[in-house]
Amino acid sequence: VMSAGCAIGMDSFIPTSVNIFPELGLEIIEAGIKGDSLEARKKQEKYNSGVLAISKH
Repeated sequence: VMSAGCAIGMDSFIPTSVNIFPELGLEIIEAGIKGDSLEARKKQEKYNSGVLAISKH
């Protein structure tokens, strides 16, 4: 969601899950702001996988 938001010009987000992976959240936003949508998407997928793994328990 963050990578897609950056693609349409958003530059800030308030997901509660970013408290678990703050560095990864910043990396997604930084890549998105730079226009590196491929890198932002890869990091978003990693972020999503981590959130899903934690939310199962």
